[in-house]
Amino acid sequence: MANQGQNLDAEEVGLTAKKIKIDAFPELILAGKISDATTVTAFLLARAKGLIG
Repeated sequence: MANQGQNLDAEEVGLTAKKIKIDAFPELILAGKISDATTVTAFLLARAKGLIG
């Protein structure tokens, strides 16, 4: 797997990113499809601050 110019930390290697609708996010968390603490916490903080619906 080529690095392609990214400077990834060891725990970031193999992660993927894709666009999803924000309305689908809570159900993906509850289904265990999104489970990393940083992503879940960022989503919950943004929602608590009213930045997202």
